[in-house]
Amino acid sequence: MQFSAELVRQAGDAYFMALDSLGCPTDIVIVGDLARAAPLEQALAAYARLVTAWPELQLVRQRSGNGWHWSARPEPAWRAALEQACAALRGHGPVAAGDAALPLRLTAWEAGRVEFRVDHTFANGRAGYWWVEQFFRQLDAMADSAAAPAVPAPAEPPPGPAVLPALMHGMVSQWRWRALRGRSPLRRAQPESAFRHHVVRHVLTERQVAQLIGTRRDGESYTQALTRQLAAHVLECCPDTPGFGIQVAADLHPACGAPMRAPGNYTGVITGYVRRGPRLAAQVAELFGRVRAGAPLGLIRLFQWSSPGQSRMTSWLARRFALLLQGKGEVMLDPLMTISNLGQVDGAHTRRWLSAVSLGTTTTFIHVGVSRIHDTTTLEFTFPVNLYEQAAVADMIARWLERAAPAAAKPAAAASCV
Repeated sequence: MQFSAELVRQAGDAYFMALDSLGCPTDIVIVGDLARAAPLEQALAAYARLVTAWPELQLVRQRSGNGWHWSARPEPAWRAALEQACAALRGHGPVAAGDAALPLRLTAWEAGRVEFRVDHTFANGRAGYWWVEQFFRQLDAMADSAAAPAVPAPAEPPPGPAVLPALMHGMVSQWRWRALRGRSPLRRAQPESAFRHHVVRHVLTERQVAQLIGTRRDGESYTQALTRQLAAHVLECCPDTPGFGIQVAADLHPACGAPMRAPGNYTGVITGYVRRGPRLAAQVAELFGRVRAGAPLGLIRLFQWSSPGQSRMTSWLARRFALLLQGKGEVMLDPLMTISNLGQVDGAHTRRWLSAVSLGTTTTFIHVGVSRIHDTTTLEFTFPVNLYEQAAVADMIARWLERAAPAAAKPAAAASCV
């Protein structure tokens, strides 16, 4: 059973349109470690060919009410935007941002490093990696050295919109949140309204990942094991906290039949609350069981029933996100962190060019992006320092990696971004 692609897109887009109304950036940032060298002009030529070949990449954000939609722009306009993006990368002009920017931008190409930015209402993480693969396909085509096609992983049958599991999950989450009687740990006592985010990026080997995750339990997935270990570490670092909210993101392209190139944020999320004690692993297992049962789709259906239409969804979310800036988080919208496992990056052209890759996005909580390519896994932690204690969160991350993989405790890259 396929779920309405339009409904999924509206709900996913409304989430980031609400954040935009509060001044939070809405970009996904993809960073790759280059395994091959190519001059900047060759990369820019490949980017220009990509934008020219795909009409979706020529679209522009058209404001409407409290949000926007993607619409076509005349050829002179998108070619001017493309020229501005290339000039900015050459250091000859300002970087376009917001409504004037192309939905996918090549924002860095230097020794050993490439960076892309994509608007989160244009693509989610999986779709972002799909567009990166198209870029490297153009780059390979220019060199006439096409890579062998990637072997796709077997697809699992997508679940339908499980409304009953979603409703039960919401009721249990509300009860747990009230029982815990506390707000998310590591939050600043006095939040600031101006968003500023800090990024910490770690590249791990397979051996280090195995040390980090430990022995998987029966029926436990990679993401579930990582979530369990990270949840236990958070509770250890915050001894006065009885529990906290943790969110899992799910790609919904297969469930609603939307192609990767379709503009929109086809993502579902589900938030669970875990408390310390012997049932921690069972609580994480329950959360992932609801993900597999289709609860993220069911939550979107419940959301649509309560706030029909994208404009109402955006307004409802904006009001509740505004409470976070006042230190008043609400159930289902105030997790400590989101786990977003992008899985194995198997695009043949991307694998030829990159030895490691990571993805991050800016939200109101700690976003943990997990990406794998070849024999490396990159963890990228992105969190708002206007809402969280920067030193405490960074120390928590470092201590977790130091315990599990001492050689990885030093981040491969760390930077603050506005």
